[in-house]
Amino acid sequence: MREIVKVRLVAGSVVVSLPASVLEPVGIKPGDRVLLEAAPPRRLIITKEGTTMTSTERLEFEIDLLEKKKRAIESDQAYKLEQYNSSFFTEDGMSHDSFPLIMRELNRDRDHLDVEIAEKRLDLYDLRGRGVEGSAPQPPVARET
Repeated sequence: MREIVKVRLVAGSVVVSLPASVLEPVGIKPGDRVLLEAAPPRRLIITKEGTTMTSTERLEFEIDLLEKKKRAIESDQAYKLEQYNSSFFTEDGMSHDSFPLIMRELNRDRDHLDVEIAEKRLDLYDLRGRGVEGSAPQPPVARET
């Protein structure tokens, strides 16, 4: 279906008027910000601008993701410990002999996540330029391996 588009000059700017029937199916409404790009020889690409995320919001999401990964590792450790204690191994390559090495590897991965979380919290602290409860780096905690 072809729609009539009007192009006119208003106060030194080119104004393109598109019928609502063209814009509604793609979710563009009056007041939305859009980006127009030339697609030669005779086309324009209209892209609706999405919501932007601040650097601090992104860091908060990254910290949340890392904490979830850490909890997943801790859950995996508990699962493997239960297998070891019951001598019922459900995973390939896991045995009484390999268990200590597997647990050390999981401890190492968890500790690397702790470091990454602390670095992200420090970045967040720096971006905010002030102390925020829970965002300051935590002191290291001794862990048994």
